[in-house]
Amino acid sequence: MAGEAPPLYLAPGVAKRGREQVVEIVVGALTPLVGATMARSSTQGLCAKHGLSGPALDARQLDALVAALEPGLNVFVGRDRARAVLASIRRAVDGLPEGA
Repeated sequence: MAGEAPPLYLAPGVAKRGREQVVEIVVGALTPLVGATMARSSTQGLCAKHGLSGPALDARQLDALVAALEPGLNVFVGRDRARAVLASIRRAVDGLPEGA
């Protein structure tokens, strides 16, 4: 839509990324910071809370997931480190092949 900011996570022209692959990237990025159990349960819980249950996530859904991750991550590791982790997730998600 006109006037909306471009998606944060997907390269121009890329429609979707596989949800399970995105979850694995997020869990992998969070595990060193909060442990594997907390990383997986918080990521899966946020996906469920925000209705991210389909086989693929579009840019808006990815933005919602990362926006939901940010506040908790800020508490655990601080704002600067959280931004760095979220940026690494963005780069990894952009590197995924399109689709489910």
